[in-house]
Amino acid sequence: MIKKIIYISLIWMVFHGASLHAASLLVEAESFTEKGGWVVDQQFMDLMGSPYLLAHGLGSPVENASTNVQLPENGTYYIFVRTYNWTSPWQEGEGPGLFGLSVNGKKISYRLGIIGNQWIWQYAGQYQATEKNIHIVLHDLKGFDGRCDAIYFTTRKDDIPPSDMAALNNFRRAKLGLLAPPKQNHMI
Repeated sequence: MIKKIIYISLIWMVFHGASLHAASLLVEAESFTEKGGWVVDQQFMDLMGSPYLLAHGLGSPVENASTNVQLPENGTYYIFVRTYNWTSPWQEGEGPGLFGLSVNGKKISYRLGIIGNQWIWQYAGQYQATEKNIHIVLHDLKGFDGRCDAIYFTTRKDDIPPSDMAALNNFRRAKLGLLAPPKQNHMI
């Protein structure tokens, strides 16, 4: 009986343990090696915890931004893009900051940056990785201030990064291997 319980427990741990593990990669947009016509905007770092890429083309799409990264393993990845519909404080509906994302030449989504009323992790789509090295491209489609803060690749669809700033800062530090900021102890 004990052997049967141990056997069942081991099988449960193998199947459920595997489903809890997610291979993942966080790519900060400001770290793209080729910015193209996108610019690094740092003015809201205190509110966001990070700079982001901005496609400011005055109505004409700017050149693509791109970078190469290495995924932790092959497989199906769910992709989330942290973006903001910057006109949401003044108008309802889709905003003008439309941009797209492609991976290794495959269009993932061309409907990013136009929904929501705050910085959100917008689901972009899936990518089947048959090789770990990938080429990511941001495509500005309107030239009206598309914003991209980060791109998150995960093998679990429910592994959505946090939006709360404190939790997001901890998430970034963990995913990027950064140290926590030192605590300030000021005595006056």
